[in-house]
Amino acid sequence: DDPEAARTLAGLAQILAAAEAVVRRNGWLTEADAAGRTRLVQAALRPVEALREANETLHTQFACSSDPAMEKLFRAPQPSHTELVVLDWAAADAPRFGFLTPSEWAAGELEQLRARGLDLARAGLWLRLGRALTGGFWFFARGPQFAVAWAVVALVIALVWPGVPGLGAALALVVLAVVIRLAGAAALGGTLRRWIPEGVSWKFHDGVARCRLEAQALARGRPLADLEQARNAINADIAKLPALRSPALPVPPPPGFGGLRAAGVAGWLLVAGVVMAAGWRLTTRPPTWETFRYAWGAGASEERAATMASAETRRSSDGSDGAAAARNRPDETPAREVRREPARSSVKTSWPYKPTEFAAVYRSPPSVEADAAQRNFAAALGARLVAGYKPETIRTFILLRVPTPEKCGVMIYDGRRRAVIDRQVYLLESEPAPRSWIDLAGRHGVYLTE
Repeated sequence: DDPEAARTLAGLAQILAAAEAVVRRNGWLTEADAAGRTRLVQAALRPVEALREANETLHTQFACSSDPAMEKLFRAPQPSHTELVVLDWAAADAPRFGFLTPSEWAAGELEQLRARGLDLARAGLWLRLGRALTGGFWFFARGPQFAVAWAVVALVIALVWPGVPGLGAALALVVLAVVIRLAGAAALGGTLRRWIPEGVSWKFHDGVARCRLEAQALARGRPLADLEQARNAINADIAKLPALRSPALPVPPPPGFGGLRAAGVAGWLLVAGVVMAAGWRLTTRPPTWETFRYAWGAGASEERAATMASAETRRSSDGSDGAAAARNRPDETPAREVRREPARSSVKTSWPYKPTEFAAVYRSPPSVEADAAQRNFAAALGARLVAGYKPETIRTFILLRVPTPEKCGVMIYDGRRRAVIDRQVYLLESEPAPRSWIDLAGRHGVYLTE
């Protein structure tokens, strides 16, 4: 027997046994795999130098292994004889042991980096969306808050500008807000589907609270600046990936929602404009109970009663009682006798005087209680001025001059109800121009003479 040969065979048997223990421990070789054991024996019989050259070739062809145990052997800086045998044995069936070429590894790494980067971008998306919606309270608040806020705005408009025009403006603003919210919800739904295709949708009643919940799940409390920094670092790693068939696209930043921010600013400006206009209106022409009654009209029974009362007033004024009473008062300027008007045509036209915002304002002029003669005079003059017009078209008060011993005495006449609305004579320093508009003690009317 040759002792050297015996030692060589014993060493090979020891290497083969160690290599077989490794592959069996990791589940790479079974008892039924005879071909695999034959390849292992062949690898163990190869010289060490040949095994090292095969290992260098393996590292040239492949970048890594997806099998953790095989990857540990592949990354060994100075593999042992046993590890070289195992690596040479596995190289014959590289795909089975998860060996990846540089291009395959780069593609997999790109997929992982993009997945991490998209998670960061989606977290930033929810944070940015939350900020945009916070600034757009008037259009994008939560459903109940949105409804209450615009109900308050509509109520303010309806109270400050009583009547059909004010109510129409209030409803128009509410409809505009709903349309903008619906359009924003539709646009957000499309954006979310592009960024988060897993069935995420945006509903009409969603708001900032939804964004906070989603951001908390993805960002885990990290601020937006940290998320952006991490995304930029991932893009830098993507740019360094080698052996890609086509240039890798970086992970895009989340949208800034500039349209929502602009709509939010527009909402604040719109509400600020309403508040400023309402403040100006309350300062210059504060609404009164009579204004509301006039704006919305009286009930049918009140209308009939007012019509009967004004008819009785006209009959009494056609006589000489009112004029005589005015002439017999020593402290008053004699009033003109009221002439009986000829019968007018039954065809009536619409009231030609339309309200205007520009008017002389007499906020708190001095006043005295009107006597019977002055009330009759105003009732008769007002009845003559509105006789040829349709009552339902008269939507303004009529200011009439009545006889007074000094200054210019003015009373207010309701042309729709055909009646003087109060018992006060307001004393002005000078007579207004005919057909001019006046705010008199909170009532907007046109000054008319015969």
